[in-house]
Amino acid sequence: MNDLLDIGDEVICKDASIKPENKISVNKNFPVWIKQDAKYIIRDVFRNDDIVVGVVLQNRKNPEIYIPLLKRMQEPAFAFWRFEKTRSAYQIAEEKEEAVVKKFDYDFLN
Repeated sequence: MNDLLDIGDEVICKDASIKPENKISVNKNFPVWIKQDAKYIIRDVFRNDDIVVGVVLQNRKNPEIYIPLLKRMQEPAFAFWRFEKTRSAYQIAEEKEEAVVKKFDYDFLN
């Protein structure tokens, strides 16, 4: 499976750990943290001026903060390496389309 993460992909959190020396900062900037082994859908991918790639997730919204390295306000993003893709956005769309077709066929035949 393609490991590149994109909007709409389903991912599983493979590392929700926080280093002790970063705990205060993370708790302040990420009031809504991720959970180990939980599945999420990627809401957006931030390339961050090609400095570091981060992702934001559906159902995990944190308030924007000023990021000095980027010199702008932005929602803090989770490091991409914390996640592993389980299904692509394309696969999810195909599954939804198949479900609609099956329902239509069932409704049509009954």
